[in-house]
Amino acid sequence: MLLLSLLLACAAGDDDTSAAGPGDAGAADGGGDDGGADGGGAGDGGATAPLVPDLPVSGCGLSPYAWRPLDPMGSLVAVEEATDLSYDVDTVNQILDLVGLEALTPVPYGVRAWRVRYGSQDKGQDVEVSGYIALPDTDPGAPLPVMLWNHPTTGFHDACAPTALGITGGAYALLLAAHGFAVAAPDHLGLVGVGEPSGELHPWIVAEPGAVVGLDAVRALLRFLDDGATYGVTVTADPSRTVIFGASEGGFTSLWADRYQAEYLPEVQIAGVVAAIPATDPLALATLGATTTSDTTRAITAALVTGAAWHEGVAPVSEVILAPFDATVPEALASECEGWDDAFQAAEAPEQIFTPAFLSAAAAGGDWSEALLPWSCYLGEGVLRDSAIPRGSTAPVLVVTGERDELAWPQPTHDDVLALCAQGYRIEHVQCAGADHTGAAVAALPKMIAWALAAGRGEDPSEGATTCAIGAPVACEALR
Repeated sequence: MLLLSLLLACAAGDDDTSAAGPGDAGAADGGGDDGGADGGGAGDGGATAPLVPDLPVSGCGLSPYAWRPLDPMGSLVAVEEATDLSYDVDTVNQILDLVGLEALTPVPYGVRAWRVRYGSQDKGQDVEVSGYIALPDTDPGAPLPVMLWNHPTTGFHDACAPTALGITGGAYALLLAAHGFAVAAPDHLGLVGVGEPSGELHPWIVAEPGAVVGLDAVRALLRFLDDGATYGVTVTADPSRTVIFGASEGGFTSLWADRYQAEYLPEVQIAGVVAAIPATDPLALATLGATTTSDTTRAITAALVTGAAWHEGVAPVSEVILAPFDATVPEALASECEGWDDAFQAAEAPEQIFTPAFLSAAAAGGDWSEALLPWSCYLGEGVLRDSAIPRGSTAPVLVVTGERDELAWPQPTHDDVLALCAQGYRIEHVQCAGADHTGAAVAALPKMIAWALAAGRGEDPSEGATTCAIGAPVACEALR
């Protein structure tokens, strides 16, 4: 995946300028009454009360909070055209050929991109976050389908935001725009690359903030297009054909954005969801991390540290992570992007990293969400099949797993595909033979984009495919 980013960077040359554009005059502070969780009713003088989502909020010891009104969410605070990330159609096709992704060519469009700062909310407070907007460089004369792209993990602090990483952070938003989507590509919460930094750790595999920031990015995209003349844009988009797509952490976030959408972003309709190599059950992954020496072993420490920070936990991380890593891991998460896990030095085995209490609870397996509070609760809130969030969408879902993935292990996801199907989901599943975590996402990229394009056209992207079944591993490179 990085190869595509690096070659795009070479093609961009030395042009790193950006042109500033005016932001939306709407305030990002939300305004108005907090309202109640029912979101309805008339206000004083017969005015309609602000729309507030009727959704449960996160717990695990957090102080109670109320959802903010939705009307101001997605308000554009700053817009900067990213001229360094604009490519004509010939250049995009040449680069895809160079990196061995000729299966994705020819793309029909060149691309334009903007870095934006927009309004969202977090735990009952208005916040400002950042992301990309990417569009085809040519108006096709008809409304484009909308794409919410949720990026894989790039780090845990503001300097690791995709909007701060140039082409490395923007490559996949550009690729999707070149295929004809109007793309909203948020930086995850705690990763702000436009304007004032957040100064917070990014909460990793925490459902609520990931879903909310992403759905508000779609609002920001639609506001941007409504005011397109200001930015020299004539393309339009059809929010009734919205596709959600993400890989790794972004796959986790995409499944949760779909879950929150009906209440949080009711003005759009989800046409399809693509979740590549997602974590669907953090508790099960913690069990695997505690009982095997694998990529998951170290990754779970990031979930514990950042989950505690977002939940405003008071319990010391030394309850679950041994010294010196209870100090060095939080420091590395706050200062490094790639390579944060160098903090472990030579330690690899779970017994070298986790406390006996954590090992005992996690090794029990199954639903251990009450076994070691609040830590198990932080992880348990990310278990999709057990969520109290009702799914209003009926969109089809594509889930891709890697046979040899030792980060988002495939078996828990396979179990959840079947469990979610029993709850009413319609899931097409593909397991990439011999593929590790990143390898599965790369191998299945032509299949996933073709599937997303079909959904964006309003077609059934899983027509003729077997759904709600776990098949044998296949050569994903051959799929279309």
